[in-house]
Amino acid sequence: GCKGSAADTKNFTLLLQEIRNSLDSYGKTDGKHYELSVAMSASPKMMSAIEYDKVLNIVDFANMMTYDLNGAWGGFTAHQTALYTNPAYDEGDASLSVDSCIKYLENKYGDDIDYSKIVVGVAPYTRGWKEVKKDTGRDPKNPGLYADATGENGVTYAYGDIDSLINQYQLKKYWDDVAKANYFYSESTGMFFTCDTEESVAEKGKYVREKHLGGLISWMASLDSTNSITKTMKESLYGSEALPKQNIIIPGNDGVETTVTASGDTYTITVKNTNPKITMPGGAKDISVMPWAEYFGKTLSYPSIAIETQNGETLSGDWSAGGTITSEDGKTVVTPPEWSSKTLEPGASLTFTLKSGKGTASTGNIKGIVLRQRAVSGGEILSTNLVYGNGVSEGTTVQNTTKEQDVTTTKKQETTKASETTTKKPETTKAPETTT
Repeated sequence: GCKGSAADTKNFTLLLQEIRNSLDSYGKTDGKHYELSVAMSASPKMMSAIEYDKVLNIVDFANMMTYDLNGAWGGFTAHQTALYTNPAYDEGDASLSVDSCIKYLENKYGDDIDYSKIVVGVAPYTRGWKEVKKDTGRDPKNPGLYADATGENGVTYAYGDIDSLINQYQLKKYWDDVAKANYFYSESTGMFFTCDTEESVAEKGKYVREKHLGGLISWMASLDSTNSITKTMKESLYGSEALPKQNIIIPGNDGVETTVTASGDTYTITVKNTNPKITMPGGAKDISVMPWAEYFGKTLSYPSIAIETQNGETLSGDWSAGGTITSEDGKTVVTPPEWSSKTLEPGASLTFTLKSGKGTASTGNIKGIVLRQRAVSGGEILSTNLVYGNGVSEGTTVQNTTKEQDVTTTKKQETTKASETTTKKPETTKAPETTT
């Protein structure tokens, strides 16, 4: 990265204040508080360039990146995300830990800052070394730890892959009780990996509670092993209690057009993302943030549709239906295959072909169609929006419906019926401000 200059210390604070002012100004228009958080280095050297006494009065949370503290770029093995510094080897980056980060703040600011805004990082991924010399470790209790490593293994693996790594490299799991951190090492293969585990995360959660800090973050949830790290993060902070209720609302996509045609006993339903295509200034390899943010904002994620009929029937289909067909609470749910349709980009469309089991199909029999979205494969439904009809029991947005020769096109935004026009917008509820 850039070296920066001494002026960056104050400029960073000023930048955050400008962002905070803009968010607060916008919040006055809709009565919401927009959270502002920052990801911060956990190295005291880097932390010394930040005015934490001012920054913490501006942001909601300072997420300390207490991971990647050590890695293959060093010539010795060490924990990448230790809770405490092990005095067996406390030189250079090996001295870095969650505790060294918090102690820096305590020593410099005492009680003059709000520690409940400080969030500790969790790493469900590995940093690794190879060709580790078993006889050069500084801590006899922990073989392979703080040992010379002449080879690098710069590849990071998800914690979800840890069992495969153990089998592949004949690794043994060790616990450094001073650092409160696990590591995985094989004397025979010379391979060494460091990452957070359920045991180390439990210790971090305990530390957060004792220090009255803001909570835990992770980089990143998708690297977890069947939610084992995520579950431990929750339980280390809340125990068996339920998490505070979060009302998560994803705004509906305003550029959706749904067309239904009926012929014989067959319905053909087409859902099109009518948002304009996003052009990357630098082509497909452009890494500019804002164009990509706009692209994802206008792209449908893991879409499916739920169809409700006037006569209560559920529809059927075969391989040409356009997805897997299931029945749910009297509705027909069609889920497109993820290999081809996990996203619906601007300009793209999905077509579903379904059959009535009660004779002739009619567009008038379609009471409503709801578009559902998920953030991840198999995840909970995070967005439901009515994209056709006006009597369906799920969804909050009513659309513009026109009917001509048994062909109905619905454009999301408003409802036109004879001379009557109705517009509804989804309501948004502010979620409690909780960091886990």
